[in-house]
Amino acid sequence: RVIGSDHRGLAREGLLRGALDRMLKERRIQVPVHDVAEARIEDLDHLLSEGVLSPEKKAQGSVARISFAHHVLFDYAVARLTLESGRAPDFAARLTSSDERALLMAPGATMALQILWQEDEPGRPMFWKKAFEVAGADGTGAFCRMLPARDAATLTGNLQDFEPVLDCLRRRDCPDR
Repeated sequence: RVIGSDHRGLAREGLLRGALDRMLKERRIQVPVHDVAEARIEDLDHLLSEGVLSPEKKAQGSVARISFAHHVLFDYAVARLTLESGRAPDFAARLTSSDERALLMAPGATMALQILWQEDEPGRPMFWKKAFEVAGADGTGAFCRMLPARDAATLTGNLQDFEPVLDCLRRRDCPDR
């Protein structure tokens, strides 16, 4: 729905990223349409007509604010665009900058961690790297630190999935211990 076949997919993704960044910054699930004014109107119209975004109209019928058409689309955008499917270099910082932000991002963070788990190699080294970063991040509440562990508990298929954690626990010099 976002990419399309008209070679404007990256522009529309940029529009979504900008709107999403603003939503997260303001801790709101809607933004004024003028906050994405740098976007081409055709791109905004495409996302509205495809049901990715939803308009809130003024009394005169013009669009005043936009939001994602469904909360799951918002969560998916957080997972893919903000947290880069769990691969964002500053994943922990993006997630843990405040408890309020973490609550807003938690469903998307869960999706991102699940994507990372599924795409990771046996032993899940990338997943555990991100999990240790989240657990060790300054200022995070217990809710935030628990997200990777909750995902691991539901996704694990065998003991090998926990090998990086077990290895760390065996070594006294492990910095994540």
